[in-house]
Amino acid sequence: MRAEVKWLEELKFVAESGTGHSVVLDTPDSNKGPSPMEMLLMGMGGCTGIDVISILKKARQTVRDCRVQIEAEREDDYPRIFRKIHLHFILSGTNLSEHQV
Repeated sequence: MRAEVKWLEELKFVAESGTGHSVVLDTPDSNKGPSPMEMLLMGMGGCTGIDVISILKKARQTVRDCRVQIEAEREDDYPRIFRKIHLHFILSGTNLSEHQV
């Protein structure tokens, strides 16, 4: 797996995956794209969502909808790492039993 991030201007970058998909990254100040920290959260939501759907399909569950809501808290001081991340999965379908993790 490969990726490249190229600086465009000011604090704006373009990130390109090894498969040729690209996304603009920026700061909340100029807001031309998600920030790198937002991309981490979105990637985490996508990755865990794929895992959940895959596991449910293997268990022969019928899933109609899956959403992952992610909330995170960051440190106030730099490097402003994530202090806490909460993932909330909202699933709908038939024969899904309710589990809370």
